[in-house]
Amino acid sequence: MFNFISLINYSRFFRISSSLLFRDLLRLNVGRNHLSEIPSQSLMALKNLNHLDLSDNKIYELKGRPFEGNQ
Repeated sequence: MFNFISLINYSRFFRISSSLLFRDLLRLNVGRNHLSEIPSQSLMALKNLNHLDLSDNKIYELKGRPFEGNQ
């Protein structure tokens, strides 16, 4: 079963990930979606993220610095 996420929008995702609820997020599974890109710096607010599942998406290349600021 696939989800239908096609874009991780920086402004929307940053507001969510900056909240106290996601501040200490360690794992994020966005596998089996329709993602084709991860915009530059879109995951930078997830400072403690140590596992990211992007499997079964349409991503062929990571451009820019989507993980800038992460450990």
